[in-house]
Amino acid sequence: MKDHMQKFSFHSVGPEVDDRPSNPYVQITLDNYSTNRNGFIQLSSNLMSNDEIDSFKNEIVKDLNRACTMAKLELEKLNSRQKDSM
Repeated sequence: MKDHMQKFSFHSVGPEVDDRPSNPYVQITLDNYSTNRNGFIQLSSNLMSNDEIDSFKNEIVKDLNRACTMAKLELEKLNSRQKDSM
């Protein structure tokens, strides 16, 4: 079982072996979502109390922090790989 909700992830792009030099980058992405009947992206289920809202906020912030930490590590790896190839 996951220890986090995993709403967020990241996508990375860096130069391949024979590519021209370019700056690698990462994008924080939304892993999953649903839309409500009005077409709005819905990140949570129905929250019906202050405690549910606080709990959801804590979990989503924790998950966003996790994704950002992983993205930083990936960007560091891509930048290091690019420096090594020069």
